[in-house]
Amino acid sequence: MLSLEITTETLFSDGSKYQTFRVKGGVTFSTGVYAIKNCSGDRTLKNGNLIDLKSICKYKISDNEYLWSKVLGNDRYAAKGTGKFQLIDATGVYKNLVGNTCTYALNIFDEIIFAKGVCEVEETVYKKINKN
Repeated sequence: MLSLEITTETLFSDGSKYQTFRVKGGVTFSTGVYAIKNCSGDRTLKNGNLIDLKSICKYKISDNEYLWSKVLGNDRYAAKGTGKFQLIDATGVYKNLVGNTCTYALNIFDEIIFAKGVCEVEETVYKKINKN
């Protein structure tokens, strides 16, 4: 479960708006570890539709390691609430995941964001990560 905070907003004459934001919440990985996710970024919306999105997220993982991801709006399908993110940095065994592009799905209910991410990784990498 993730919370969204709009930090700035600019309205344009065509009805579109530019926002900066922060997202915080918890996530679970398929290996059973948990993480606290902190993101910041910006987005452009028009008529309630997402036009562009950029975001960087930092995950503090329950095994005392870290992972960073990047979301860019040109690989997302806003109407479905799905998109792609790339793992851009990590510590420890998670360095094996850097460079992977993953898929996410999200939905917002009462200002809370529910999200799920899926990353396909080689079995050898999964086994290394799952040992933690």
